[in-house]
Amino acid sequence: MSIRFKIIFAAMALVGCFTVLGIAFHAGQHRFDEMAHANLNRFGDIIDNIYNNPFRNAKDMGLIQLDLARFMATSQGDGTIGSDQNAQAKFQKISDDLDVVIAHTSDSVQRKLWNDIRSKLTSLRPTNSTAIKFADIEEIHHDLDKLADRVALDASIYRNETNLLINSVSEQLMLFMADSHRNLILSIIAILLVAALACRFLIKAIFSPLKKALFLANSLEIGYFDNKVSTDLKDEMGDLLRALATMQIELTDKSLRYEQQVQETETAYFKLESRTKELDEANAQLEALNTSTGIMLDALDQGLFYFGPDGVCSDISSKACLLFLGKKPSGLHISEVLRLSYEERSMIDRLLKLAFASGNPLSSFEDFSSLLPQKFTHQEGKAISLNYLPITNRQKELQSILVIATDRTMEEIASRLVREREKEALLIIRISGNRNLFTLFFKSITHYFSSLEESFSPQTSLEKVRRQLHTFKGNAAIFYLQSIVDVLHEMESMLADAKNIDQAREKIRGLMPQLKTALDFMHQQACNIFGKDFDQQGTTRVIPLNVLTDIGAQVKQANTADNLYKKYVETLIGESIHKTLLTFEIGMQELAERCGKKVSPCCYSGEDFQIFTEMYDPLFATFSHIYRNVVSHAIEAPEIRKEQGKTPEITITIDTQKFMRDSHEWFRISFKDDGCGIDISRLRKKLRATEQASDAEIMAYIFADSISTKDTVDALAGRGVGLSAIKHEAERLGGHVWVESERHLYTKISIEAPLLWA
Repeated sequence: MSIRFKIIFAAMALVGCFTVLGIAFHAGQHRFDEMAHANLNRFGDIIDNIYNNPFRNAKDMGLIQLDLARFMATSQGDGTIGSDQNAQAKFQKISDDLDVVIAHTSDSVQRKLWNDIRSKLTSLRPTNSTAIKFADIEEIHHDLDKLADRVALDASIYRNETNLLINSVSEQLMLFMADSHRNLILSIIAILLVAALACRFLIKAIFSPLKKALFLANSLEIGYFDNKVSTDLKDEMGDLLRALATMQIELTDKSLRYEQQVQETETAYFKLESRTKELDEANAQLEALNTSTGIMLDALDQGLFYFGPDGVCSDISSKACLLFLGKKPSGLHISEVLRLSYEERSMIDRLLKLAFASGNPLSSFEDFSSLLPQKFTHQEGKAISLNYLPITNRQKELQSILVIATDRTMEEIASRLVREREKEALLIIRISGNRNLFTLFFKSITHYFSSLEESFSPQTSLEKVRRQLHTFKGNAAIFYLQSIVDVLHEMESMLADAKNIDQAREKIRGLMPQLKTALDFMHQQACNIFGKDFDQQGTTRVIPLNVLTDIGAQVKQANTADNLYKKYVETLIGESIHKTLLTFEIGMQELAERCGKKVSPCCYSGEDFQIFTEMYDPLFATFSHIYRNVVSHAIEAPEIRKEQGKTPEITITIDTQKFMRDSHEWFRISFKDDGCGIDISRLRKKLRATEQASDAEIMAYIFADSISTKDTVDALAGRGVGLSAIKHEAERLGGHVWVESERHLYTKISIEAPLLWA
């Protein structure tokens, strides 16, 4: 049964009793009837006021406090009340209940108090970005306490008025009984008892639960959660008390958790305070270490800095970085420090991603560091070398990379001077050891370029010019005349797009000043070695004394002039063919070394006979194209040669034979390498030849002009004029040249020519 029904029931009981009393005294005095009627109206007003004021406000106040308690239960434990949708919904419930309370509150003082509470709540409305402080809700509770005091006061007033009314009625009844109807005293007493019981019932039904609720609310307000309140009421006050009991349990649980958090916070604070002291000490040590490290770094004569996985350099670097790199690396990307291009930066970013990834495919840090820039291009021309060291953690995981920049300028200058001295020494040794070949080369190239009109006459073909330039370039390389090699190589490049001999002559004329400077240097070197006018002395022979003695003995024994001339030619004019071919081996070894390749010493086989070298110098000069082709085309990688059962280094076998043909002496020179052989299919594709042509026919085309198996032109090969020069010189002597090859096994070039002595 709700409180409203209880009040109505009590009021109806009282009204019924007094109605019966009125009927009983209807026959009595009219004065008493008016008095009783007036007192009954007054009593009804009191009952209405009790219903409409203190009792109703007590109920409403309890509901509002219940709503507030539920709203406060959304506390986040940090002194604020949540602002989520649940908290906003509970806040809206409080606002709606306040609107209902204010609507039926007739007392002006209570209405003002309710309006003040509503204004404060409206100002605290939570949003998604704000939260209500717990203290603000507690202030609302204080206002509710004031309102409760007001309700209690009103209830006390109405209770006094009720008691006065009862006393008045009693006096009237006593007078009435004294005057008449004294026999109805027992009825009046019964009615009064019913009225007293009704008031007692109302007070017990409303104020006792309300008192318990206020007591419990005050306990919760001061933070005391041990008071227990139980009720078996089934009305609104029972709901309020049970809600407060539930809230008490929740607040008790939250209080326990809060105390636990406070204890944990205090423990953590003490630990933090202790750790802070340790960190302060460690920071002091670290600061001292950084200071000493910075002093040591600045004292080093190297630029030191490091960068992480993102390529950004740390703030720690040595002072030498500013001198060597032109800037402090701090906060800059490594590509900015080294002034790299956009493409180079993209490559470094990819490398860093691989290097710092777990299970990166790089076999070692050396593999990775070899892909990074090894030199820094200094604005003042200094030679700055870059080295890289890994910085790892205890698990050997790469954390950052240390860069060491070292000034190698003086070392580079010294190394360059040493190389220049070495080249100069090699040039002197090579020239002095091959005087005749050098003299022939000097006279040939000087004569060729002394008159461009004659060398580049209309009757001269472009292919012949290209062959001659290529041969000159190969011979210049034998004597370490790099300046001449460079000029001749540029001439070859310029002649690639020449349409006729006139264009070729004009292009060559533009490079003649550079060539003349290089030839003058070569002439001066030769004069320092052989003396002035060495080129006018012709070829020379170094003949041991015992050889001359033998010749004298043979002259005495010679019975005919022919025999004497033959001995003269073979002994004094002729030279060993194997000795003559030593320049081939020397040139090949030197070229292979420059190209970073390995070649075994040549193997000589066959007959070592005498030859009149002056007759074959142009032919022998073209042999440089053979070893240039070997170094450029035939040499395979060591691991491939190992798989094929070959030695790691390529070997060239030189076979020389002398034989008779048509009653005349001939000789044959064969150069055989155990390299990769000629790729017939590739050559056939370049020639666009049909399958009907045999391999031998296709292979013969390597001696044709402008045929090369290389797709690009470099300083060694690719122009297709080297082997054609050999063929041209062999045929000029009346001989011929051919090639034999088997893929991945060998290539053999053979030259046959008549043996000439005059």
